[in-house]
Amino acid sequence: MQTRFEFDRMTTEPSIVSSEKHGAIPVTATENLQIPQLPAFTAQQRALLDQFFELNQRYKDSLHQAEESLTMSLTTYRQNRMCYGDITDVACFRREFFETVHVILSSTVTIGYEMAFHDHTTHRKRSWDLDALLRVKPDQVANGDLVETISYPQAKLRLRRHYVVQNQHLYWRTNQVTHHQQVVPWTEGLMLLQKFLEPHSIWLAHHFLSVQAYT
Repeated sequence: MQTRFEFDRMTTEPSIVSSEKHGAIPVTATENLQIPQLPAFTAQQRALLDQFFELNQRYKDSLHQAEESLTMSLTTYRQNRMCYGDITDVACFRREFFETVHVILSSTVTIGYEMAFHDHTTHRKRSWDLDALLRVKPDQVANGDLVETISYPQAKLRLRRHYVVQNQHLYWRTNQVTHHQQVVPWTEGLMLLQKFLEPHSIWLAHHFLSVQAYT
């Protein structure tokens, strides 16, 4: 049954009426609508909102300026794992990755994970597995070089992403794949990974996901 809004000539109150001529029962549009009675903004609230609007505009201006120097939007860089706000962003992403991979991949496939960090300030080298990475604080990974490694031992494949860490932010530098401990081109490595994974993943075999989803 189609309906339309019709205004009462006397009250100008909007009502919903049936488009059928017979048996129609008008229903007031506001019968089930509760309009909250909000108080006016206080001086303190206005000051805080002024600050918010100012910072929000600065953010937009800064983002526009940054994206003008990039070849694509910042969102695209983030979707391709080319930059992160800090180490906790990586940890959260990888936690979701491993939770999801159990659904989209046969349990017979083993996947290894390691994050290695060379601190430029202390010159120390540290590494973490995923469980340990989830406990790392951003100020522990402030400036240095970071290497993230996803390994598929059964396929003799290791996929590495190298990042420069600056002021706790992660910026992608390069990718690397090794097969039987020999460096191969990234595209070739992905093809080898796809060939290995297809028998273990319906999602990949039927092209519901790309092999990038497993890296």
